Amino acid sequence: MTISAPRLEFLLADIRDAFAKESEAASAHLVKTLVALEGRPWAKIPLTQNRLARMLKPLAIAPDMTGPENRASEATNSGSSKRRSHAICRPRGLVHPYRMQQIRATAASRA
Repeated sequence: MTISAPRLEFLLADIRDAFAKESEAASAHLVKTLVALEGRPWAKIPLTQNRLARMLKPLAIAPDMTGPENRASEATNSGSSKRRSHAICRPRGLVHPYRMQQIRATAASRA
């Protein structure tokens, strides 16, 4: 997905402003917050976790693999079918936090 430079600037600024005091934010929380911003295009796109990831990918901004996700990926590689099925059925939105420091730094460098 390609995103225009002005829209990308709005996205970075909105993330920076909405999460000024956060060190990280789960992708689901990030999307929910952005969609709730009035006067911004995020609700109209519609913005999803997957779309957000694709929009930030050209800037090399990606969510970290932490918490249950890491255990799930380790389980997937272990060969245990029980663990593999648990990894596939893990809850969405509770993992993949974005590091706000990385987003702030990227926004500042593009300003």
